[in-house]
Amino acid sequence: MAPKIIESIHYSPTQYIKSFIDLGNGLVNIEVKEWIKLPMTPASGEMEYTHNRNDQYAYYSVSVNARLTGTISPLAESLLKIRLCNGEEWIIGTPYIPVLSRIRVDLGITKFDFSHKTNTPPFRLNPIA
Repeated sequence: MAPKIIESIHYSPTQYIKSFIDLGNGLVNIEVKEWIKLPMTPASGEMEYTHNRNDQYAYYSVSVNARLTGTISPLAESLLKIRLCNGEEWIIGTPYIPVLSRIRVDLGITKFDFSHKTNTPPFRLNPIA
């Protein structure tokens, strides 16, 4: 997948997850106690994923980076809801393999990023849910 421009990022710590249902076809229904919005500069981030294969297994790698409008504390293990500028919403992580992210400050600019590897591609949020 070519890099996609991110409009916004929300996260939900794993303890906030009420239900997570893989519908197949890359769609997921998810219910959480709360989605918390990251203070992100709109359209300042990118998401991309690749399918990789070696001699032993195949896996997907998802990378996200974005500029934040302020400094925040490191996030707990979470699921992320990524809204792209084209309107698509993606869920990164599962209750079993959550996302671990980093917060970095470089020359006064706060950056959020992560690289997540799993055996499934990122899920698209079911638009009907």
